[in-house]
Amino acid sequence: MSNFVIRGGRVITMDAGVGVLPEADVLVVDGRVRDVAERVEAGPDVEVVDASRCVVLPGFVDSHRHLWQTAMRGQLADCTLGDYFRRILVGMASSVTAEEVHAATLLGCYQLLDAGITGVVDWANIINTPEHADAGITALLESGIRGVYAYGWPAGVEHLFHSTTPHPEDARRVAARYFGGTDGLVTLGLGLRGPVSNPPEVLISDWRLGRDIGARLNVHTGMRVPGIPSQDITILDRTGLMGPDTTYVHCTNSTDAEFGRIADTGGHVSVAAHSEMVMGHGHPPTARLLAAGLAPSLSADIVASSPGDMFSQMRVTLAQARISAYPDDPAAPFDPTVTAYDVLRCATTNGAEALGRADRVGVLRPGMDADIVLIRTDRVNAMPDHDPVATVVTQVDTSNVDSVWVRGRPVKRAGVLLDVDPAKLERLADRLRDSMRAKMVP
Repeated sequence: MSNFVIRGGRVITMDAGVGVLPEADVLVVDGRVRDVAERVEAGPDVEVVDASRCVVLPGFVDSHRHLWQTAMRGQLADCTLGDYFRRILVGMASSVTAEEVHAATLLGCYQLLDAGITGVVDWANIINTPEHADAGITALLESGIRGVYAYGWPAGVEHLFHSTTPHPEDARRVAARYFGGTDGLVTLGLGLRGPVSNPPEVLISDWRLGRDIGARLNVHTGMRVPGIPSQDITILDRTGLMGPDTTYVHCTNSTDAEFGRIADTGGHVSVAAHSEMVMGHGHPPTARLLAAGLAPSLSADIVASSPGDMFSQMRVTLAQARISAYPDDPAAPFDPTVTAYDVLRCATTNGAEALGRADRVGVLRPGMDADIVLIRTDRVNAMPDHDPVATVVTQVDTSNVDSVWVRGRPVKRAGVLLDVDPAKLERLADRLRDSMRAKMVP
């Protein structure tokens, strides 16, 4: 692992006590940030990375991504939530092989890293066999990304609605085989079905399983599904299951009182604004969550219907959160409270909290792991660069992502992914495309 100094960049530290440094250096030693200052002296054995005309910031975190569905990229751009259940989760997921899960997860991880997303919660609701779980985990490990593997459930309608089938006990095997240590880049989670699918006795059993094996818990809540109540959080609260180890995903129809209970119990919320609006989950609750004192994180959810980069997600989130303050009274002023910095925090620091890694990533300060992104602002789409926060949130795109490090290891430099064979990746994607076209339900 090389030591290096990122020299002369505009550094968005995401540290409330430091803020944005107009020209500064970031020294990385043994995979961790050693110093952030206007000028850092470095020895002759330290690589110098020129960051002039660049913005330096913590890596983005996607807190809810079904990576196996990378295989269906763009196939459901016009779908509703009902279409998604019918065509993918019920219609074709049972025919997806472990080999395809590995290929799609690996391809999805490389897309994330290429776009500056250094951390992800991989919601793997494709555990058709134990081999499917092994395939997803090994792909995450192979890619070099930081993540939580959220072990889900098998395909099939019998596991989705009014199900008395408990979460797969195979999660215990996975915990013992892959997640015995405490310092790995990939940690264990569970992707739980929640009250939308299970009666209280199954909920209690599933939550107990997750906590027995030390997994972070993730559950879809508050989506508008016809015939099913949206107040899942109230049910979880009554069952005594809420806690700081849980991320509640979507929450589009959750009440302010439920948000209060999430805050009271130290929980987290993941917002997927693009898919929530396109697929009809409901109105993304970003502004309401921030008003409730919560720290929402962001996700793309599924690239079958949504863009997979964080720049798109930040813009959609910012626009929707601000227009949600639009008054019905034409005489009332438009007074939005959500800012570009709020949304950038959602995409970085808050995501680290959802990963359970806020003590390691999400802020550039000494002692933190060096998950870092270098974004070029000397491209025509970023000039002139007046404000680095506004530039990142509203102007640049993946083509501006020059360099990416995960725990100090370079995974992208000078705009090119490292240790990745583009031709091999293209062949992998072509096989997935042909297979998914054959399996997709009309």
